[in-house]
Amino acid sequence: MFLMMNNVNDERIILNVGGVKYETYQSTLTAYPETLLGAMFHERNKDMLHPTNGNEYFFDRNGRAFHYIMEFYRTGENLWPGENALEQCFTPVSQKELMKEFDYFQIPLDLIRVHDDVLIPDSKVLAHRLDGFVTALIESIHDMRFEFLSSVTINFYNRKKFFPGDPSTMYSLWPYIERVQKRLKPYETCGCRILDLFGIQIVEQLNLITNVKCTIKKFPSGTDLVFRFEQDVNCKEILFFSKTLE
Repeated sequence: MFLMMNNVNDERIILNVGGVKYETYQSTLTAYPETLLGAMFHERNKDMLHPTNGNEYFFDRNGRAFHYIMEFYRTGENLWPGENALEQCFTPVSQKELMKEFDYFQIPLDLIRVHDDVLIPDSKVLAHRLDGFVTALIESIHDMRFEFLSSVTINFYNRKKFFPGDPSTMYSLWPYIERVQKRLKPYETCGCRILDLFGIQIVEQLNLITNVKCTIKKFPSGTDLVFRFEQDVNCKEILFFSKTLE
């Protein structure tokens, strides 16, 4: 929920996260506009903000884990429980707890530094990315059914395709569903590769959903996911619940 600052010129902000208070500056947060707090405290959203106590804002989240969120805003790096003996000063936070908070506050998950000049992806970070992709597909199935559709095809390309108005598109769907398009946008550059690596397991998981049949088709240009809904809409039952078509 977005809340309103009384004085946008006063950059000092208190974030009360689950009863644990953190003090920072508006500019520290808005330096990362793609994150939840960065967008929330952006100048364009000032009229949507309402402090609970002067310049204080409350979030019903994990106050212990938020320490690592603030470290990201202050340093631009992802710190993890167990690094630099942080647990000596703070109540221990598991990586699972931290991942949930990173996801909620929309903190980008960086690569993990293992040497001064070498960066490699951590398997837990990649697993979180994979889980997010699968969850987005599952939620998209609900959106498809909400549009009374019987089948939908999602195309993930291994290189950029040029469409009017969006020269960077690496995926498309037919028929077009705006909610699905937005939901899958974060995975446009990696969707094809994820399906190359885990397509069989993903399709098996999606086919566990009642009355959904998902198939995967691979082409030189990319990979298609085809969704078919085996049970058509129940018109009689829908009319029974309808308040306008009694």
